[in-house]
Amino acid sequence: MKQSNPTKTPVGHDTDNCQVPGCERCALKKPFEMPPEILSACQSGNLVVFAGAGVSTESIGVFPSTFYQWVKDELSLPSEEKISFSKLMSLYCSEPRSRKDLLKAIQQRIDYVKTFSELYLSATEFHRELSTIPHLNDIFTTNWDDFFERECDAIPIVTGEDFAVLQDVAGRKVYKLHGSIFNYGSIVATEEDYRKCYRNLSTGIVGAMLKTLLISKTLLFFGFSFDDQDFKRLYRLLNKDVAGLMPRSYVVTLDEKAKDKLDSLGIRATPIITSGAFFVKQLKKKLIEGKFMLPDEQYGGVKEILKQVLIEHAKLCTLSVIKHPDSLYSQWYQDGLQHSFERLLSTKKSGGNSCAHHMYDCIEEYERLIKDCLHQRNYPDVAYFTGYQAGMVYFLLDKKNRGGLPMYFLFGCDDIATFEQYLKLEKEAPKLHKTAHKLAEAIAQNVKSDLIVPHRKPFL
Repeated sequence: MKQSNPTKTPVGHDTDNCQVPGCERCALKKPFEMPPEILSACQSGNLVVFAGAGVSTESIGVFPSTFYQWVKDELSLPSEEKISFSKLMSLYCSEPRSRKDLLKAIQQRIDYVKTFSELYLSATEFHRELSTIPHLNDIFTTNWDDFFERECDAIPIVTGEDFAVLQDVAGRKVYKLHGSIFNYGSIVATEEDYRKCYRNLSTGIVGAMLKTLLISKTLLFFGFSFDDQDFKRLYRLLNKDVAGLMPRSYVVTLDEKAKDKLDSLGIRATPIITSGAFFVKQLKKKLIEGKFMLPDEQYGGVKEILKQVLIEHAKLCTLSVIKHPDSLYSQWYQDGLQHSFERLLSTKKSGGNSCAHHMYDCIEEYERLIKDCLHQRNYPDVAYFTGYQAGMVYFLLDKKNRGGLPMYFLFGCDDIATFEQYLKLEKEAPKLHKTAHKLAEAIAQNVKSDLIVPHRKPFL
């Protein structure tokens, strides 16, 4: 077994505030000018990302060597011998090995990354940065792993059948041009696989959709080597049928000789010399400055306030519903708060919550629901929807304005923060809102035991 070199990146690395001399990861954060076209395309939803292995398991700091080099070592081939990736994989599948052995090696490599948080965090740094960008709906990748699905809530499109069924489904999608580790038959690795893959892309439904996108979208490539046959074949395929119409493309790379290599390959693309994760981080800063997205820091404190809601809910549930019927409204209000915060956290990776306009639209929709329920005297849903809306409003506020989130709800009162405050005000409930109080009494009559906690499920 080869001995790996010790890392020069400290444990607990802070990517934003690192001051460690010689840090390998921070050395990759090379300064660059953000092209206005990329920013504009991202803002309008017209940016398409193409991701190669260099932003995943093959990125710097994950494995001591690339999968390509590992296979060469297994076959005892000289390190200086030049051989294409697909031909190398075909050789690996020759006697005494088989394609099954290759697929097992690929699976083991990806699984190994997943079993160590340090490796997984390095392999998915790019994906996590990308995940919260709103309006970034189309990702194309030649990677076999499921990191875009896991970290960006992307729906995988592997086959033409997937595309036919899922094209109209809302949400971010990742088009897996070289297959998925969860569909062994789709894996593209050998020479025969490549021929079949690019033949299908030339004539199939996914390739047709891809070419249609090219006419109006800006293309952004990450994690590709200029010696990589994937990049050369893919770009030429994309350019073949739309010559003269293909928009400007950009290639984010650490290769200082990128411009000369692109020119020699006849590829009309602009290189940007920096790491993929750093580029995305800087893109997000520009989007935040322009008020096109919310900062990731907006999620700070949401887990903590959710815990506080659950603590207050436990206090409230000590009350007898029969003796304190109006406490039902606070219970449903707190259910709304809980569900709102839980959904915000669980959908963070989709990027939707990072769009302030989307959040404002949701808040307005809940305002309409609350008014409709008030008109129908549906007071339980008024309490629940008010709690859910309050959670979204809290999320949009900055830290200094997040204090004083109402934890309890009572018709006729505002901003009840503590259990003790609620108990004092609840005594006046029959006077504060007679109709709501009578409905609470009627509902409480049907609660057969104080051990039962009425709960509002998250359905409209």
